[in-house]
Amino acid sequence: MSKVSINQSTDGNGREFRLNAPDQKHTVFIPAELLDDEVGDDCSDADRDAWVENNIEEIVKAAESKIKGGVVRRPFDRIVVREDN
Repeated sequence: MSKVSINQSTDGNGREFRLNAPDQKHTVFIPAELLDDEVGDDCSDADRDAWVENNIEEIVKAAESKIKGGVVRRPFDRIVVREDN
């Protein structure tokens, strides 16, 4: 899997990254609420980044499954995937 560049989302506490396939481009959003539940409401940005990096393979698999209309298990069912032009 290629390295993705994880950015802080516009809400400040969530994370997002681009998922590029040869014929499609998507942005994957990891909501702040998901990170709050998984890492803790009072966690640091470094803690949030570490959780995303430790789970990036599952997050990417979940995003790809959502793109194909598949079923995604908790907690990754809460990620949001947007198709970009």
